[in-house]
Order: sequence, then C-alpha cells, then structure tokens
Amino acid sequence: MSKKRESILNHAAKFACCLMLVCGVSLTTPHRGPSGVYGDVNGDAVVDVEDINEVINVILKKPHGGEREIVVSEEELTFTGEVGGVYTQSLTVFGKNLSGVVSAAVMGGDGTFDVAPSTVTLAQVEAGAELTVTYAPTSAGSHAARLQLTSDGAPTVTVMLSGTATQSGNVSTTTYTANGVTFEMVTIEGGTFTMGGTPEQGTVNETLLPTHQVTLSSYAIGQTEVTQALWVAVMGSNPSYFNEYGNPDYESYHEGTYYTPNLRRPVERVDWDDCQEFITKLNALTGETFRLPTEAEWEFAARGGNKSQGYMYSGSNVLGEVAWYDGNANTVGSPDYGTHTVATKAPNELGVYDMSGNVWEWCADRFGYYSSDPQTNPTGPATGPYRVFRGGCWARVAGNCRVALRNYAYPYVRSNGTGFRLAK
Repeated sequence: MSKKRESILNHAAKFACCLMLVCGVSLTTPHRGPSGVYGDVNGDAVVDVEDINEVINVILKKPHGGEREIVVSEEELTFTGEVGGVYTQSLTVFGKNLSGVVSAAVMGGDGTFDVAPSTVTLAQVEAGAELTVTYAPTSAGSHAARLQLTSDGAPTVTVMLSGTATQSGNVSTTTYTANGVTFEMVTIEGGTFTMGGTPEQGTVNETLLPTHQVTLSSYAIGQTEVTQALWVAVMGSNPSYFNEYGNPDYESYHEGTYYTPNLRRPVERVDWDDCQEFITKLNALTGETFRLPTEAEWEFAARGGNKSQGYMYSGSNVLGEVAWYDGNANTVGSPDYGTHTVATKAPNELGVYDMSGNVWEWCADRFGYYSSDPQTNPTGPATGPYRVFRGGCWARVAGNCRVALRNYAYPYVRSNGTGFRLAK
C-alpha cells in the first residue's frame, strides 16, 4: 500500500472513530484496537477499509442520542384473588433508542402468571405500549414469578410478580399432615348421578354401557393426586420416572438443568399393591382411614358431583384448560414432556385438580362390565384379574381423559403414566 493511500485510510478511520464518540456509539473492541494503532478497529494491525466499514455499520445500526433503554411504569405487580379466578393488571412499557421489538416473557410461576402480547414493536414502545399481566391461580397460597422485558442491545428489565390466592368459599377441604408434608382432602356431598357413556362423552365402547343410576353417600377425595413429596414422606424413597429433577430424557436433547428439585409432581410407577402398602403406612402415621376411591366415587367427583356442569372432561369441555395430556405434554425433547406439578391447571366444579390427565389413577374396584340396574355405593365385582384406573395421562390423547373413560390392568403393572389419589 502506498504511503499516500495509507495516510488517507488512517485519517478516514480516525474520523469515523471520532464520529462514533460524538454519536455515543461504542464497539466491542476499542477504537484504538489490540494492535495499539489508532483507528485499527478489528485488531489486524492495519488501518484499512474494513475498519472504516465496521465503524460505519455500527453507527447505522444504532439510533443516536444515548443508550438503549426499556422503561416500565411499575417495577412490581401484586395480585390477590381466589383459586379459579382470573385477575389482570396493566403495565406500560416505553423504549429509548431501541432498534427492534421488545419481547415479554414470564419466568417461573408454574403457569399462574401470563403476559400479552409477548412482543411489541418499536413504534408501540416509543408511544408507550400497554401489556396485560394475568394472574390465574389454580392452587391456594402464595405465587411468585418474574416478567422479563428484552430488546437487542438494551439491558433486560425485570418486573416482579407476586400473588396470593385463597380457596373459594364453596369448597370444603380438610388438611392432613404426614411426616411434615401436608395434603388436602375435599368433601364430596353424596348424591345420585348417571354413570357411564352419557351423551356429552361422545362415541363410547361397550365398557361404558349401559349407563345406569348410582347413588353415593358423602365421602372425601384428594384435592390432588398423591405427590412425590407425600410418597417420600411415608415410604422413604421415590419410584417416579419424572422425579424431583424433572424429565431424565431432557438432558439428552438440551444442555442445562431442566428444573430445580420439585416433589410436587404426582408419584408414578406405582402398582395397585404399592398403593395399598402406602395407604396402610399413611393410616398408621395419621390415625386416619384413607383408601383408594371406588370407581363410582372417582367418576362422581370427576364429573363435579352435585355441582356438575356436564363437561366432557373434569372441569371443562376444553381439555387444555384442565389437563396435561398428549396435546401439551408429550413432545419428546421438550421441557414440557412428562408429568407436571399438581394443581397447575384449573380445578373442576368441586375444586379438585387433574382428574383429567397428568397420570392415570388407580381405583379400588376390579374391572367388570356395567349393569343397567341402579346401584348404591357400588364397589365393583368380587372377583376378577384386573383393577381399574381412570382419567388419562400426560401421554394419552384427549379421548382417554374423558370423565367416563375406563381403563384396566393387572394390579402389578407399573408405568410412568400411572399414579393415584386418596379417598376417605
């Protein structure tokens, strides 16, 4: 390169660097690069057209007038409400010197919080974009999450979300404790219902027919499936495939940690006899008389008892509102694959969770075909090789999650889609 050309490029590069300083733009590498040569931006010890182009490109890509910044109207949003309710608050987002969209995402909270829209344009944030943050608690207690707002080149802004939910007044629950782990039982008032393949259940097979009238006395049923936490408290070990560390298959597809330890998933890989052993030990610890629900008790509770609205699934005709099933929990390699924390979907009319989906649930009864005769407090056949389980699971299609659908297996069968809930 001639000395004259080198001198021109050197002055051009210095001018470009000065222009950057005036515009408030900085490069990842300093304008006096690693070579120590002023204007050598890319560090190759030569001041040339590449250095000038890099400076100009940075200037053109970044708006002038200061640092990129996201500004929010609130740094914390607090909600209160009842389980099953939906509560919203508005959050205004402004942008300074941004070059693209602002993305909004809720981190944590087990689905209790949501935000819409998930992205807002540059024009919207310059005028003040309004986001709607939703709190939809599915379990009583305190909930917390973080709303993170991001845009290229701007520092991430975090809005803290907190909520407190109480159980609605029409649900009667009793709390029990075993070795420090608490769980709730919901009182089910006795009544009469039609059991089996009623019209809203769609196409049914012979195991759901004939429909018949069943009358039940009052009883109690677990508000959730038996959790791994309760099982470990009673039995001392965890048989579950999707254990406290989440999905063991996830690490084979992605790097990083799937979940922090969480024992609030339902216990699974337990057979019918395992459930009986657990119940015997639980009753010894608590002095109570827990048991598996009969098949009729299970279906009556799943249908919503005396408060039933006639849904196809337990609590809704829209399965995704109330259940983890094939449509939202069976994508291999996804962090959503497998079982989920209990009570993260909406409850049914009685305040009972996950009677559709998550895991199949063992019942006390042996399997037998229905009779058209009316029955009172039925307990199933006296003999037979199979035990009934109900409700569908995370890996099964929607039809398996209907409240009338029956399934059965040998009592020694275990799977990562089968657990149980208590009755009393």
